[in-house]
Amino acid sequence: MITKKYHHSTPVPQLLEQYGDISRMMFFDIETTGLSPQNSFVYLISFARFCGGELQLTQLFAEDAGEETAILKAFDEALTGVTLLAHFNGERFDIPYLKARYARHSLPSGLSCVASLDLYLYTRPFRSLFSCCNCKLKTMEQLLGLSRKDKIDGGEAIRYYYQYVSTRDPYALEVCLLHNKEDVLNLPALSELLIFDQLKNAAGFPMEVSETADSCRFTIPTGCHMSLNLSARFDDLHFTFSDNAASLRLDKQDGKLRLHYGDYRNYLYLPEEDYAVEAAYGHLVGIRSAVKADIHTAFQPVPVPGNRNDLVYFWNRSYEWFLRTFDSKKRSAAR
Repeated sequence: MITKKYHHSTPVPQLLEQYGDISRMMFFDIETTGLSPQNSFVYLISFARFCGGELQLTQLFAEDAGEETAILKAFDEALTGVTLLAHFNGERFDIPYLKARYARHSLPSGLSCVASLDLYLYTRPFRSLFSCCNCKLKTMEQLLGLSRKDKIDGGEAIRYYYQYVSTRDPYALEVCLLHNKEDVLNLPALSELLIFDQLKNAAGFPMEVSETADSCRFTIPTGCHMSLNLSARFDDLHFTFSDNAASLRLDKQDGKLRLHYGDYRNYLYLPEEDYAVEAAYGHLVGIRSAVKADIHTAFQPVPVPGNRNDLVYFWNRSYEWFLRTFDSKKRSAAR
């Protein structure tokens, strides 16, 4: 077994504090000789933790199939004291794969005792907002402008691995190590994309409000350090992310804002009054004057929020509605 250790001056993403003690978090990724744990094995496990203001990364490399048990044991020892595993698509692949290999060798494993944070599952719902064709790791890295020296994919890494096993070619070893190393090194930066999920509840963020005669803008400084600029609009709502601040700008209608309802199928729209009511109360307003609301007409005119609780409520409802409708619009356009 080959063990490599590295130290990198990587900024600590402060938003991870919401998920627990950062010093007890571990970022990890694996490389395997195939997709099924029944007829392949893991040959490389890379993991990293923040310690003393830097990211300390370790790589465990099996020089042949017989050393798989050695890297599995070493990784399990490294899990001591870890309370959260951060990864990319590890819920569907890395973790179940490792559990199967531990079981195959009748080895104890602490994986089931550690909480999991799958960055893929948190970024996938925002694919339309990111205007990405997929949510693969390298696609998300490109979105944030993260660079890589590694130019191969997992399938090519397998070929280099077997080349090393048969020839002990140091170049093949370096290619395998670099590929997996960069997968892990970029995870802390990718974790800042969690901000788009965290913005669903603005209660923990400061908020600035600016108003003109025609619109109102709500801005949240996120404290992130991403090189990312986004701009998207649906109906009267315009979302932007620039200079690491998220902003919702809403057009005014007769001096008021529209508070949209996501479950529009449960509402009736009153054209003359220009607002929606719950369908259950349709008989009270006169069913002849009401029509079924749609994604555009299920709203209630409200004044500009004046206190903190109303601001948070308005942001949460508006942001959730925007994400749902914008995603639906993009998916429909792609069909």
